[in-house]
Amino acid sequence: MSDLQADRYDDDDDTPNRTFVVTLGTDVQNIHGRDQAVALAKELSREHDRRVQVEREDGRVLMHFTNGSLDSFVWETRAGK
Repeated sequence: MSDLQADRYDDDDDTPNRTFVVTLGTDVQNIHGRDQAVALAKELSREHDRRVQVEREDGRVLMHFTNGSLDSFVWETRAGK
């Protein structure tokens, strides 16, 4: 999946209005909105040359960024997650 696809991805939830947790090592930031969280993760992963995790507040969406690019994407589809 390309970065463009990750930026545009949306499910049936109101994703732009959700909170995402951006994690770099022990530094954790809560960011409102997917676009802002993805932009921050890309920037941090480039600046610090480390993998950055972005997880939606409900745990259904998980992304990892390395060197400013998306390297993994998981969308949990099972009910109850």
